[in-house]
Amino acid sequence: MKMKHNIIQIGKLLKGIRPILLGILGVFLTLNVSAQEPEMADALRSDGKIYVVVLIMSVVMLGLLVFVFLTDRKVQKLERMIKDK
Repeated sequence: MKMKHNIIQIGKLLKGIRPILLGILGVFLTLNVSAQEPEMADALRSDGKIYVVVLIMSVVMLGLLVFVFLTDRKVQKLERMIKDK
């Protein structure tokens, strides 16, 4: 009975790890493709447009971080209100 329980736990663990493994595989495949064709990055760098791309990505990431921070504060406030009741 205990062996069956362990097998079920291993199966659940593998289900949880599967998306992570697929994500890592996707990153490696993307790196392989980008290593073969760096012309776009070279063109953006030579034209000075790479700085625009980096700036836009930074603004988007900063916006996401602020959104997550503010949402976390709201959730903590709601949790305190529920706990006090």
